[in-house]
Amino acid sequence: MKRILLLLLAMITIGSLYCQGKSKPTPLATPVTPQKPSRAMMSASEREAFLKMTAGEWLKQAYYDELIKTKSPMQALKTDGEWPCFTIKDKSSNPNEFYVSNEHRFDEFREAYIPYEKRDSLVFISDFGRWHFKLKFLPDDKNVAYWSEDYSVKMDKYIRIANMDSLLNSVVIAGTYLDYTFTPAKEIRFNPDGTVTGLDLFSKYKVIMDCGYARYDQILANNDLYFIEMKANNLSIYHAKRDYYGDGSDEYDWIKGGLLYTFSKKK
Repeated sequence: MKRILLLLLAMITIGSLYCQGKSKPTPLATPVTPQKPSRAMMSASEREAFLKMTAGEWLKQAYYDELIKTKSPMQALKTDGEWPCFTIKDKSSNPNEFYVSNEHRFDEFREAYIPYEKRDSLVFISDFGRWHFKLKFLPDDKNVAYWSEDYSVKMDKYIRIANMDSLLNSVVIAGTYLDYTFTPAKEIRFNPDGTVTGLDLFSKYKVIMDCGYARYDQILANNDLYFIEMKANNLSIYHAKRDYYGDGSDEYDWIKGGLLYTFSKKK
């Protein structure tokens, strides 16, 4: 009897050990993909050096070339496409971001904030809102940059401009004109800095870079829109008139209104 009990006890012990050996192992924790570390941010001195190289107004080289040739922003825009310029500023309230905008666009304003990340290649990509672009700077040439819309492979060349408004004013309209409705003829001067002398109607003006869907070059004068035409040495200024679609909406196109002035450029 004692032998039987010892035999049963041994069988129970062996069975217990066998079951433990066949039990399921403790499951491992779900593997976690390690996060790619973000780039280091520029120091204050590095940000200052970066802005010296990049801050300011940038104009597409092809637009500039066409503007010089035709003296017409409308023709330059038609030839070169829709994105002639961008501006970089240290405007963000976040000290770790710089600010990019297209503030010279008349019909569609966009802006983006890009981190001051250290990048050996000086290539920055923005996916801010619906404005997607790639921007590349050259460390050995502070007046040249490359831009592509929607990350396209082809990047267009841009040049840094000291003052966009002065450039446009100087190329398109600045100069001394004669108003022959007066005897003797009255001198009217449009200055590159956007001031006007000799006119009673307005004392400031600004040539519009982006003419939108209008078929004429444009100026803003005392915050009113006017169309301009240059033929030979004659400058004609027209009222800009809203042409509503007539479908009950408030949408409209700009069309040429009545003639306001015609001046002859002084030789």
